[in-house]
Amino acid sequence: MPLPAAPQPSDAVDTPSPRAEGLRERRRRETAAEVHHAALECVERDGLEAATVAKIAEAAGISARTFFRYFPSKEAAILPGQSNLGRALERLLAAAPLAEPTPERALSALVGTLESLIAEDAVDHPEHRRIGLLMESEPALRAHVASEDAELTRLAAAVLMALAPDTDQDDARFQAELLFTAQRIAWRTWDALGPTEECPTPLLRWRWGLSRLAPNAARVAGTAPANG
Repeated sequence: MPLPAAPQPSDAVDTPSPRAEGLRERRRRETAAEVHHAALECVERDGLEAATVAKIAEAAGISARTFFRYFPSKEAAILPGQSNLGRALERLLAAAPLAEPTPERALSALVGTLESLIAEDAVDHPEHRRIGLLMESEPALRAHVASEDAELTRLAAAVLMALAPDTDQDDARFQAELLFTAQRIAWRTWDALGPTEECPTPLLRWRWGLSRLAPNAARVAGTAPANG
C-alpha cells in the first residue's frame, strides 16, 4: 500500500495534543483490560473451546473486528502479559546494538525490560490465581502458553545477540532459558502464596526467582561427571 502524501503547507492538519494522546492511550488500555476481563469470565463460565471471540467481544461491548485490534486470539486476551512481553522484546530487537555492546550490558538491558513489565503488571493476586486455575483445567491453554514461551525465549536470545553481537549463541540461549524459567517459577509461586512478608509484590517475587538461579544452576552443574 503506498504511503500517504506528505501534507502541503496549505493542508489543514490537526496535531494531537499530548493530553489527547494521553487520553487515547488510557482509553486503549482500559478497553484492553475490559476485553481481558471478559475473556476470563467467558472461559471460566463456558470453557475455552466454547468461549468464542464473538462471545468475548459481545461481553466486552465491542465488535469481533475491534477485538483483534487488541489481541490476536482469545488465549492472548486471557494472558495479556505474554503479548506485552513479545512487543517489548521486538522493540529491543529493533533498537540494537548497544553503544557499549558487551554481553553483560545486553543481559542487563533484557533483565531491566522484564523488571519494568512485571512492575507495571496491574493484575492482582486473586485475578492472577484465576488465570492459573484456568491453565490447570484447560490443556489447550497450557499448550498455547508453552508455544508462546518457546517463541519468547527465542526472541530473548535473539535480543541478547543483537544488542551485543559478540555474544555466544549457546550462552544467549542458556541465559534466555534461565530468565524465563525464573519468571515461570516466580509467577507460579506468586499464584500459590500471594503476597508474603518476604515478597509482598510480583516484582520482589521475580527478584526472589532470580536469586535462586545461581545456587540451583551450580547444584545441577556440580552433578555432571568430570571431563576425561
